[in-house]
Amino acid sequence: MKKTNGVGIFLAILAATLYAINSPFSKLLLDYMPPTPLGVVFYFSTHQATKSNIYCSRSMM
Repeated sequence: MKKTNGVGIFLAILAATLYAINSPFSKLLLDYMPPTPLGVVFYFSTHQATKSNIYCSRSMM
């Protein structure tokens, strides 16, 4: 049980860190990429992250 709690805490900290990095990173990318394709990249990357999160949570059960 403790191992699962440690993984959850790690994933929460990782999610918060990636969320904090997203804004400055997207502002840098806007200099090189138009807004619409950049939105598509972020949309699909979020979809992939959600898909892998569901897979990981099912394998932990």
